[in-house]
Amino acid sequence: MSGLQTKGSKILVSTMMITTMATLAACTSNTTESTTAPATPAASTATTATAQPVATTKPLDQVTLNIVFPGDPQPDQATVNAAIEKAVKDELNVKLNYTYVPWDDYATKVKVMTSTGGNVDILWTHPELLAQLISSNSVAALDDAIAKVGKDLKANIPDYYWPVVQVKGKTYGVPAAQIGTAAGYATFTVRKDLREKYGLPEIKTLDDMLAFYAAVKKNNPEIIPLSQSNTSFDLNFKEEFVRGLPSGVGIDMNTMKAENMLDTPAYKKGLDFHRELFNKGYISKDVLSIKDFRAAFAAGKAASVIGDLPEYNINARTVSAIPGAQVEFVRIQITPKVFQEVTTWNYQSIAAGSKNIERAVAFLNWFQKNQQNYDLLTLGVEGKHYVIKDGAVNFPAGVDPAKPPYLPFEWIWQNPKFMKSKGTDVKGFFEAYKDYDKDVTLRFPAMGFLFDTSTIKTEVASLDSVNAEYGTVLKSGTADVDKVLPQFKEKMKQAGIDKAIAEVQKQLDAFMASKK
Repeated sequence: MSGLQTKGSKILVSTMMITTMATLAACTSNTTESTTAPATPAASTATTATAQPVATTKPLDQVTLNIVFPGDPQPDQATVNAAIEKAVKDELNVKLNYTYVPWDDYATKVKVMTSTGGNVDILWTHPELLAQLISSNSVAALDDAIAKVGKDLKANIPDYYWPVVQVKGKTYGVPAAQIGTAAGYATFTVRKDLREKYGLPEIKTLDDMLAFYAAVKKNNPEIIPLSQSNTSFDLNFKEEFVRGLPSGVGIDMNTMKAENMLDTPAYKKGLDFHRELFNKGYISKDVLSIKDFRAAFAAGKAASVIGDLPEYNINARTVSAIPGAQVEFVRIQITPKVFQEVTTWNYQSIAAGSKNIERAVAFLNWFQKNQQNYDLLTLGVEGKHYVIKDGAVNFPAGVDPAKPPYLPFEWIWQNPKFMKSKGTDVKGFFEAYKDYDKDVTLRFPAMGFLFDTSTIKTEVASLDSVNAEYGTVLKSGTADVDKVLPQFKEKMKQAGIDKAIAEVQKQLDAFMASKK
C-alpha cells in the first residue's frame, strides 16, 4: 500500500509517455525510419518563370505493431483499434495487434518471446522485469528514436521519472507518469460517522488514531477498531529503500548506506506499535489467519482498514450500503521526510528484435500527444464506450459496469496531464490523487537501482526463510517484541545478513559510479 514500507510491493498502479512527432517520411528500414519535413518550394527567380512543383514526401509503408500486455483481452478492442488506425493513417500508417498474457505467466512468456525473436514490438515492463530483459539484450535502447520522434515524451514527462528506465546512459523504456508513490505515511480508511459520534477531532497523528480505537473499543465493542492481516500492515519510521533487497536489508536514503534494518530504532518502533494494537484488542486476535482483511470493513464489522488512496476510493463504495456509514481518508506522516523509493513502476519498452522501433516510439508519442488521442486509447470511442457527465467519465446507458466492452489498464500509460475523473470516484478523490506526491522532498538518489541476487542466492533464501518465521509474527503484533526480536536478529546473522549487506553496498556503489 502506498505510504507503508513493504518489501517487493505488487506492481500495479501505471502509466506512460507523451510527445509530439516530427512528420514521418521515407520508407521503413530494419530498425529506424528517416523523418523529414516537406520541402519548401524555391521562390521564383523571374516573373515569367513557370511555378515549380512542390516536393512531396513518400507515404509511409503500413506496418503492424505487435503489443504485448498482461491480463485479459478487451471485448471491444477491435473497434478501438480501428478508430486509432483511422486516426493515425496519414501520420503513422500502423495497424495494431494486441496479445494478452495471463498475469502469472507474463514475465516468463515475454522473456521467451523477446529472446527468440518473437513477433513483439511494444511490451509492458516493470523494474525487476526490465532489468532482466536489459541484461539479456532483449529490449532496445530508445534514445535515438526518442530524439527523432519522441520529443514530447521528454517534454511532458518530468525528468525525475526517466532514471528508472536508464542504464549506463541508455534509455530502455518510456515511463508512465505515475502518481501516488509517495511514502512515509500510514494510510487508512476510517469510519467518519463513528469518529464524529464519539466527539473526536480529525485524525492527524498516530496518537489520534489510538484515541479513536479506544473509543471504538469502549462504545462499540462488537466492532474491530482496525482490520488488517498478518502481512498487510508494515510500518517503518525511516526513509528506507527496500525494494528487491534481501529480507532485513535496507538502504538508508539519507546516507546511502546499506544496513541491517532490524538494528534500527525505527524498525523496533514499528513493531512496538503493532504490539500495542494487539495487546489493547484493537486488531483481531486471529490476525495471523486473516486472508481478506478488507471484508470486515466492507461488512461494517471494522471501524478502519489499512489502504492507500485508491483503496479508499473502493472502500467508500463498498460501505455505501451500510446505513449511516460515512468514511474519510486518513494519511499520517510517520517519517521526517516524505520520500519515494521509485517514481513509477510501469514502463513501455520495445523489443530489441523489433523491425519497427522508430514507428513504435512514434505511436507511443502519438497517444500522449493530446487529450483526444489519449482518451481514444484510454477510454475508447466516446458515446459507445464512455460518456462525459458532470465533468466525469461514465458508462453510456445500457452498458453493464460489471462487463464493460472497453476498460484497459490506464496505469500502463497513465498521465496526470490527461487523466479524467470517473463517475464512480468518491467526492474529492481525483483532486487528492493528483496531489498525492506534492510533498515529496526526498527521492531515492539511485533511482533505477535493482539488486542482483545471483551472487548470494543461498543467503537470500535463508534470510527469506527466517523472515517468514519471525518477521511475520512480529509485524502482526502477536509476538513479544523484547523477547522475539533478539532471537530474530541472531537467526538473521546466522543466515548471512552481514554478507548480504556488504553485497548490496557493493552493487549500490557500482551503480552510483556508473551514473557519474
